[in-house]
Amino acid sequence: MSAVGSGNIPPFTAIHNKIAPVVANIVVTTINFCVNRTTNYRITINPISSVKDTLDQTISVNTAITEITLIYNNGSTIYNWTNDNTTIGFAEI
Repeated sequence: MSAVGSGNIPPFTAIHNKIAPVVANIVVTTINFCVNRTTNYRITINPISSVKDTLDQTISVNTAITEITLIYNNGSTIYNWTNDNTTIGFAEI
């Protein structure tokens, strides 16, 4: 989207590759012979959520695994997980 223009605001694809949301303010001013009016629009662009891969673990019977820490790119997303084999001693919660 360009910094200035006239007429309708064209559609655009938001681009954002940061960790925190980005806020953009668009100010629209009507130009009239008698009265000029200004309207403000605020657009918040949230980052895309993703999870970084963790290392696979191979363990022996009766051995605890190392904690698996999910590292993600923002704090606003909640991730759910499932265990597809509850016979290993780790029941699905």
